[in-house]
Amino acid sequence: FSTQRAGTTGRVVTKNGEVPDRLMTKLSNTLVTKYKGSTLKSDGGRVRLLTPIMRNLEKMLAAYEKDNPDLPLKINSAYRTYPDQERVRKVWEAKGKPNNAAVPGRSNHGLGRAIDFADGNGAKLTPSMQQYKWIKANALQYGFKRIDPKAKGEAWEAWHWEDMSSFEESDFFSTTPNATVPKAAAPNAAPA
Repeated sequence: FSTQRAGTTGRVVTKNGEVPDRLMTKLSNTLVTKYKGSTLKSDGGRVRLLTPIMRNLEKMLAAYEKDNPDLPLKINSAYRTYPDQERVRKVWEAKGKPNNAAVPGRSNHGLGRAIDFADGNGAKLTPSMQQYKWIKANALQYGFKRIDPKAKGEAWEAWHWEDMSSFEESDFFSTTPNATVPKAAAPNAAPA
C-alpha cells in the first residue's frame, strides 16, 4: 500500500496486515451495533478500513438502510492483521480449499481496502440475495467493486467487495464530513 502526495514524490508505505492505526477508521458506534456480523473475529472484532474508504462505506450503509429498512446486512470481515490472514488461510487449508483465502501478506483485507458482507443471519452473500443485488447496483458510486469474477463466475466470492482507489495523504486526515473517495480503479483478482 502506498499513497502518492500530489506534486511530490512523498509516499506513505506500510506492509500488508500492518497498516498504522492513524490511517484507519472504525465503523461508527451507531452503525457497528447494526452491521457488525456475529462471526467477525479479525482485527480484535473491530470493523476498520482505511479512513477514506470507511467514509464511503458509511455513506453506502446509510443509503442501503434508506432503501432496505427491513432487510438486514452484516459485515463479516474488514481489515485483517497479518496474523488474522494466517488464521483465515489455515481455516481454508483445513477445508481443503487453500485458494479461497489469499496468502498472508497478499490480501486486500490486509491493506484496509476490502470488506465481506453477509445477510442478517451471517450467511455470506450470494448473487440471488437481495442484499447482493442492491450492493451490485449501487456500490460503484461509493468506490466499491467486486474483484473480477469473469474467470470464476459471479457467485465466486460474491460477498467480497474492494476499493482500490488512489488517495492523497490529505484524504486520510480530512475533517470534512462529506469528503469523497475517487472512483475505484481496476479490481484486483487476488482472492480474499
